[in-house]
Amino acid sequence: MTPHDELVKTLFSRPEVADAQLRAVLPPAFVEALADTLPELVPASFVDDTFPERHADLLFRLRLKDGRAAFAFLLFEHQSTEDVMMPWRLLRYASRIWERWQRENPGETLLPPIVPMVLYHGRAPWSAPRRLTELLRLSAPVLESIRDITPECSFILEDLGHVPDEALQAQALIGLTKLLLKHAREGRLMDQLPGWIETWRAAEAAGGAGAMVALLRYIFCVERRPSERRLRRFLEAAAPERVEEYMSWADHLRAEGRAQGLQQGREQGREQGHTDERRALLLRLIAGRFGAVPAWAAARVQAAEPDQLTAWVDRIFVAESVEALLQ
Repeated sequence: MTPHDELVKTLFSRPEVADAQLRAVLPPAFVEALADTLPELVPASFVDDTFPERHADLLFRLRLKDGRAAFAFLLFEHQSTEDVMMPWRLLRYASRIWERWQRENPGETLLPPIVPMVLYHGRAPWSAPRRLTELLRLSAPVLESIRDITPECSFILEDLGHVPDEALQAQALIGLTKLLLKHAREGRLMDQLPGWIETWRAAEAAGGAGAMVALLRYIFCVERRPSERRLRRFLEAAAPERVEEYMSWADHLRAEGRAQGLQQGREQGREQGHTDERRALLLRLIAGRFGAVPAWAAARVQAAEPDQLTAWVDRIFVAESVEALLQ
């Protein structure tokens, strides 16, 4: 599990955080229909024991004011390349939820509403399809002729790169979490923190010390050797009554990081070797299936993360072009 996945799963699994996220992004009319109860995190086995679960895919059961159930699931995408098949993936997920619902509610003729959401903080703006019909190979006039009778699926997209920092700073704990995710790739979180003092205070009031320790852990994971002096100075301004408590946790996280570093140092060479092998394999497969590898495709393969390389290798024999494979 990456630090990004761990942060999202740790914090958004909390009912009060999930509730804040849902109410921030769901359509106002749907929010108005919700009962005044916190969402319930549903285990992945509710969908299907054999259904592929990703580390930060979260499913919530909601209650409507009329007593009926509804579902919302939050998928987190942090890879440099978006999932071009996201609408299809979401439709499959939704169909599994409805199948389980029917098994548990025999004779029920109405299905619970399902709202899919995608939280994305990739390097580039999201450009992949957002509707299932965008994946159909049809001309626009033909597609329009069947639009009302063909299956459709879309989703709420929150692309953090397009959300102003000022808007996130107003969202307390979920806002600070998103700010950290948004700016993590820049490698300068300690430079950003002083501008988020008020957001830190609001986040601490909403989530308590436990949530802040999760955020500190994330900072320590993505910011190499954060300065103890700068962290203390920030905490003295943001949370003076908890400085020593947080600094004790910082010392613990620093020691934990050193221990992990020793182990990772032994394994890093092997892991990098496996990643390089996957890149070389993918380039050979592309050349064998499509001919000479374009320079842009080679560059994208070289920049891809291990999980993305694996996904591309899995799709190589169903993709019809290099462009379709690496979109």
